[in-house]
Amino acid sequence: MIGGSPPSGGVSASAQVYDPVTDTWTDGPSLDTARTTLGAAAVGNVIYAYAGYNGDAYTPSSHFTSLEALTVSEAPPPTDQCATDLAAALEEIASLQEQVGELQAQLTSLTQQNASLSAQVVALTAENAQLQATANAVSTDLAAVQQDLARAFSNSGFQLPGATPVDQLNNLIRAILDLNLGRKQGVYKNLGGR
Repeated sequence: MIGGSPPSGGVSASAQVYDPVTDTWTDGPSLDTARTTLGAAAVGNVIYAYAGYNGDAYTPSSHFTSLEALTVSEAPPPTDQCATDLAAALEEIASLQEQVGELQAQLTSLTQQNASLSAQVVALTAENAQLQATANAVSTDLAAVQQDLARAFSNSGFQLPGATPVDQLNNLIRAILDLNLGRKQGVYKNLGGR
């Protein structure tokens, strides 16, 4: 801010320099000629003041005979906080996008694993159903053998020994293996042997 008309009146020769970094005003070099409504231009740290009203007469801007050069101390370049904040925000966005990419890759991997596990569950469920059907059939057959033996020997309380169908089947097989040759021959023929 150069020259001007202070509130007390008259014309000023003072110059004020604003520092945007510290948001402060300091006194700069004064004009040789006090003036107001002047023109000014800056090149580097030199401010050129020209024309204006000096309190007695007005010098039009087309006359540069009143040109003065004021050299001010070199101010540090202002910090562009917006650019700094923008750069930080863009860096954070890039970091977040990278994290999103990693999470999407993990999600894709987990989705594939889930699909694979689901397929395994379906296969195991089918296998379990088949095994259950086989176990039910074995239990039904064991019950039929037990009932037939109980009826054949008039022993309604007869039960194949064993706590589970597997135990009962193993005991039945051992009983067949323990038969003498003649009885085994009967079983053999009943099973289609010649």
